[in-house]
Amino acid sequence: SVVGLDGLTGRQLWAVKTGRPVLAEGIIDKGFVYIGGGDKSFYKVNIQTGKIKWQFSGVSGLIQGKPALSDSSVIFGAWDRYLYCLDKTTGSLRWKWNNGKPQNLYSPGNIIPVISGEKVFIVAPDRYMTAIDINSGKEIWRTNKHQVRESMGMSPDGSSVYAKLMNDTVIAVSATENFPKTIWAVNAGFGYEHNPCPVLATNRIVIAATRNGMIIAI
Repeated sequence: SVVGLDGLTGRQLWAVKTGRPVLAEGIIDKGFVYIGGGDKSFYKVNIQTGKIKWQFSGVSGLIQGKPALSDSSVIFGAWDRYLYCLDKTTGSLRWKWNNGKPQNLYSPGNIIPVISGEKVFIVAPDRYMTAIDINSGKEIWRTNKHQVRESMGMSPDGSSVYAKLMNDTVIAVSATENFPKTIWAVNAGFGYEHNPCPVLATNRIVIAATRNGMIIAI
């Protein structure tokens, strides 16, 4: 189930039964939570009443990561090779994208997409970073120049996308160019790394964390 609790008392207010364990993290916007269920469906639920606004059931794999929201769209990945874009109001499918590979293990299943302007950015176990047009679902660019995995974040002003690589390095990539322009790459000395921990950023500092409990501030 997806459960709503009273923030002061912890008392359960409502529950939406999905039939299978829920591994995904939700995101709240304007009184609704958007979250993937364990039943291969994606939900928009009223956080006050627990009433389902809509349910999208066109997913064929587990939804594990956290979605991203624009003014009109919700973006999420699943372990069925696809990245999905739904209309926030109706829950209808706007587009879905995959990397062209047949292996489910290369799926964007445990990612947090980031949105800057008209672009959606993802990193995935196939070690590619991809920029996608949010309106059409078409690739703008795609690169495996750096060995990315599932750790990514964005600058507060939306101008840069950050990623933690599989060996030692954190990178910054321009979110405004229509090609994969690396702004900087810093060897942080953390060794081999594959933990899917989001990269956080303030106006001055980029923060990454590792599977061994190390935190890096750049």
